[in-house]
Amino acid sequence: MKHKFLLVPMAMLALFACKPDAVEPQKQDPSQDPSKEPEKPAVVELTAPVLSVDVNTVTLDPESEAQAVKLTWTSAGEGASYKIEAGTATPSVINASGLEKVLSHKELAALAEAPFTVTFKVKASAEGKSDVWSNGVEVKVEKAAAPVTIPEKLYIYFWGWTDATNAQEMEKIEDGVFSWTGDCTPGEFKFLTANGATTDYATGYSRDDKATEYWTMKPTEGFDEATFKLSDVGESAGNYTITANANTLKVSYVKNAAPLPEHLYIDTWEWGDGTQAKEMTALGDGKFTWSGRLPRWNMKFTTANATGDDYWTGYFRDPDAENYWTLKETSEQTMFSVGELGYRDGWYTVNVDLNTLTAEAIPHIWMIGSAFSWGWNLGDAQEMEWKGEGQFTWTGKMFQGPFKFLVVPDEWWGYWRNSTEDDYWLAGENDAGDVQFDIAQNSLEGDKDYTLNFNVLTKKVEVIPVTE
Repeated sequence: MKHKFLLVPMAMLALFACKPDAVEPQKQDPSQDPSKEPEKPAVVELTAPVLSVDVNTVTLDPESEAQAVKLTWTSAGEGASYKIEAGTATPSVINASGLEKVLSHKELAALAEAPFTVTFKVKASAEGKSDVWSNGVEVKVEKAAAPVTIPEKLYIYFWGWTDATNAQEMEKIEDGVFSWTGDCTPGEFKFLTANGATTDYATGYSRDDKATEYWTMKPTEGFDEATFKLSDVGESAGNYTITANANTLKVSYVKNAAPLPEHLYIDTWEWGDGTQAKEMTALGDGKFTWSGRLPRWNMKFTTANATGDDYWTGYFRDPDAENYWTLKETSEQTMFSVGELGYRDGWYTVNVDLNTLTAEAIPHIWMIGSAFSWGWNLGDAQEMEWKGEGQFTWTGKMFQGPFKFLVVPDEWWGYWRNSTEDDYWLAGENDAGDVQFDIAQNSLEGDKDYTLNFNVLTKKVEVIPVTE
C-alpha cells in the first residue's frame, strides 16, 4: 500500500510537468499591415550625356552617301534611349541607337539648303525618369563649290572699250591659264568667255568680292558682279601684263615699263595747233634729235600727233626735278622755255633721250662781217663752237673791220653791239639795228689769228690774240 500512495503524487507531478506553457499573442509585421502603403525603392535619375562631333565644318556633296558628320555621346544611364535634335530654321528629330550616330552628306542636305549652321543636341529618355538633354554642338554646312569648267578661250574687257565685241583675246599659256599685255586704264575690267564676236558681257569671270584676296575671280553670275580695278590697289594707267588662272581662280599682274614711242614731235605754242608740230629724227633706242628755229618760250614733246590735234599726249618738263631738262610723261603740262635760262629765240639742236627722260637744247651762233674772210655774205657765215653754259668760241684770222653774231644762219637776226652800254664789248639783242663790233676798238692789228669768245648769257665778248 505504501508504494501505491507514493505512485499517485508522482504521476500528478509528471502530468503537471508535461503541460504546455501558455501561448503569447503573435506580433504582426508592419509591412503586412493592409492599412499602410509599402515603401517604394529610390529612383535613380538620368545623367545628361556629353555630346561631341568629329568635324565643325562640312562642304556639302548633296547626293553622296558618304559620312559627313559623326556624333558621339556619353551614356545617360541604364535603360536610356536617345534621339537627336538637329536645330536649323526648321528643327528636325533624328532617331539614334547606341551612343553614336553617323550622318551622310545626303542626310545633311535634307536638313536645310546650304549654306547653313546646324546645332545638334541629344535627348535621353527612360521609363519613369525625367528626360535630360546634352550640350549643343554646332556644325557649319557650306555649299559645295560649283564644278570648275576650264575655258578654251578667255578675253579681257575694260569698261570703255565700247562694247563686249571689243574685248581682246588673251594668250593661252597652258590649260586654264591666260595672259594679256597692253595699255590699261585705271578703270574696271573683267574676263569674258562667250565673246569676241558677241555683246555678251555676263559669261565669264568677275571679281569675287567675298574673297579675302582681292585678286580672286569667280564665274560670272549676272550683271551685278564686282569688277577688278587697278586704281583699287593704287595703280595708275600704264602698260600691264595681266594673267588669269581659271584653275585656281586667281589673277596676277605686272606693270611694265612704258614702251618707247617710235615717233616724237617737238611743238611750241607759237607754231599754232598740234598739227604744226615738227617730227624729230629717230636715232633709235628711244633717242631723237631735231634742229631748227625755235622760239624762246613754251616747248614740249608730243607722241600722238603731227596730223591730229592731240596737244597733251607726250612729255612735258618735270617741275620737281633738279635738272631743268628732265622730262615727265603727260602730267602737269609744264613747258620748257630756253628764255627762262637766259637764251633767246634762234636756231637750236634739241636732243631727247626717253631712256633717261632727259633733253637738251643747244643754241647756235654764227659770225658775219668784214672782220672775217667770208665778209657779209649770209650763206657763208661761219658757226662758232658751243662750249656749254652760254659760252661760244672760235679761233682764226681776223681783220680790222665790223662784225656781228647771228642766231639764224641765213637771216639778219642775232646779237649786235649794245650801244647803250658803256662797255663796248657787251652784246645785245638787236634784230633791226646796225651797231657792230670792231677789233680796232682795242687798237688790235688785223690779218692775225685771234680767239673770239662770246657768252650769250652774260653778253660778254672777248677778242684775244693768239700767241705762238
